[in-house]
Amino acid sequence: MTSIGPQWSESIGRDLKPTFDRAITEGLNLLIWHEFTSEPKENGLPGYEYFAGTHLDRNVTWWPEAGAFISYINRCDFLMQQGKSVADLLYYYGDHVPNFVRMKQDDPAHVLPGYDYDVTDEDALLNRMRLDNGRIETPEDIVYKALALPATSTISLPVLQKIEGYVRGGGVLIGLPPTRTTGLASAELESELQKTVAAMWGDCDGQSLQSNRYGKGMVYCTRDSYAVLTGRHIEPDFAYQVTSGAGQLDYIHRQLGDSDIYFVRNTGDAPVVAEVDFRTRGKSPELWHPDSGAIESDLLYEGTADGRTRLPLWLDGYGSVFVVFRERVGVHLVTAERDGDRIYPLSAVTADQSSPKSFAVTNEAGVIHLRTSVPGNYVVHLSDGTTRQTLIARETQRMELPESWTLTFPAGWGAPSSVPIKKLGSWTESTDPGIRYFSGTATYHATVNVPRTMFGTGKVLWLDFGELAELAPVRVNGISLGTIWKDPFAVMADPVLKPGRNEIELNVTNLWVNRLVGDAQPLATQKFTHTNITKYGPNSPLLPSGLFGPVTITATYDVVVK
Repeated sequence: MTSIGPQWSESIGRDLKPTFDRAITEGLNLLIWHEFTSEPKENGLPGYEYFAGTHLDRNVTWWPEAGAFISYINRCDFLMQQGKSVADLLYYYGDHVPNFVRMKQDDPAHVLPGYDYDVTDEDALLNRMRLDNGRIETPEDIVYKALALPATSTISLPVLQKIEGYVRGGGVLIGLPPTRTTGLASAELESELQKTVAAMWGDCDGQSLQSNRYGKGMVYCTRDSYAVLTGRHIEPDFAYQVTSGAGQLDYIHRQLGDSDIYFVRNTGDAPVVAEVDFRTRGKSPELWHPDSGAIESDLLYEGTADGRTRLPLWLDGYGSVFVVFRERVGVHLVTAERDGDRIYPLSAVTADQSSPKSFAVTNEAGVIHLRTSVPGNYVVHLSDGTTRQTLIARETQRMELPESWTLTFPAGWGAPSSVPIKKLGSWTESTDPGIRYFSGTATYHATVNVPRTMFGTGKVLWLDFGELAELAPVRVNGISLGTIWKDPFAVMADPVLKPGRNEIELNVTNLWVNRLVGDAQPLATQKFTHTNITKYGPNSPLLPSGLFGPVTITATYDVVVK
C-alpha cells in the first residue's frame, strides 16, 4: 500500500480494499505496507508523516478497529501463498533498459480476458527456466503452454538462442520477429541473430501468413496471444457472463496438489451477478469468504458439456471471494423453481437476485440448506434424481428504523458532548463547526422496538445500516456483532435481537481530513491537530462522514430442504 498525494483521505472499503484486491489478481501474495511511522506522543495528532505512503500507525483514526481489515488481508495473503501459480502463458518482457513489469490491466501479453500470464526477465529465462522438448518449466513445476515476446524490435542473442531450442523441440512462440540485438553487438553477432530469426519466422508476415512451423514447434507472427491459445483449443481458465447488474470480474488461480484456488473480484462499485465458468473438472466448489473467514460448501454448480464447472456468483460492489475446488463432485442442484418460475440455472435470474443473500444452497454437515431473501414455494431438483420442496411463508420481512438517534462525541475535540439526531446524514452538513469538522469516533445510540412478527422459524435477521463512512463496530443489547468496514454495511443480528425493546449502538469513525480542514479555517481559535503535512487548507473539500442510513432490519431465510 503506497501512494503520493492523498494523505489520510483513503477510504478502507472504497480505496484500500479495491487496490489490494487488484494487486492480488496481479500476483501479490504478501502485502508490505508503506509506511508505519514511529510517532512519539509529543508530536501530536495525526503527527509527522512521510510525504508518500498510505499511513498505517496508531495515529490513524481507525487504528483501534483495524483488525477486521487486517484479518481480510491476512486471509488473502495466506491463500495466495499456497501451491503454485496457474498461468497458460509466459510473457518475456524484454531486456532493454529501463524496463518495467506493466500492470495486468494493460495486458502486455494480449491474453485477457480468460487466460493469465506470468512475467519473466532475461536472467530467469536463461538461468532459472527449463526450456526442453518444447516445454517451459520452472523449478516449482509450473509449466507454460506458450511463450510471448514483448512489442520491441530488439532481443539479446542468448535469449533468442534459448528460445530457438525451445521452439525447435516443440514449443509455441508468439510475437513479431525482432530486427536486431540489444545494445552494441559485433557484425558477426548481428548476422547470427538475423539468420536465426529468418529460420524461425520464415515467410511469416502476420498477414498473408500467420504462422511458421519450425522444427517440432510453431512460431506465430502476431501479438494476439488470446487468438493463438483459443486457436490451439486451449480452454480459457476463467470465463463469465454478467446476468444482472453491470461490471467486470477479474481473477487469479493457484493450484495446491489436486486443489484449485481461484480468487475472484468485482472491479466495480456496483453489485453484480454473474455466471462463472472455471477450467476445473470433477470437483465441487466451496466459497471461502476472506472478510469473515466463513467457508460454504456450494451446491449451486453444474458440469458443462466440455467438462468445466459453472456456478453463479453474487458479488457486492468491490466484492471478492475465493472459490476453492478440493472435494470430488457430490450431490448438487440441477434446477430450482420458486412459485413455478425457474430461478436456477442463472439463465432465469431476475432483478431480485442481485443480493448475495438472495439465493444459495449449501451442504452443512450433510444437511442441505436453502438461503433466500424471497418467500415462496421452492422446489429443487438434485443430481441424484431426487426432488425436494419447502415453503417459506410471506411474513414481515423488513422494518425501517426511526431516524431518532443520540450522537455522542468524545470530550476535548471541539464537538458537543451529545446531540439528538432527527435525520441521518453526513456530519459535514451540520451548522455546528465542532460537528462539521469533527474527526475521530462518535457513538450513535437508538432504542428500537422490534415486533414479534419479524421473528420466526428459519428467519435470519440482518441489521443493515445503509451507507456510512468509514467504519463502525456494532453492538446490540450490549453484545458486539463485529466491525463493518465495507459494503454491505450490515451484520447478522441473530440471536441478539429480541422481540420488543432493543438497544443499538455503533461507534462510527471517519478520517482525519475534516479536522485538518477545520483547523485551517481563518477564524479557528483552537487547533486540535499538529502535523508537518500542510496540504489541507480552509477551502479543501470535506469528506462525507458518519451514518447516512437508511437503517433497516431485514429478514432472510435459512431453511433445511427436506
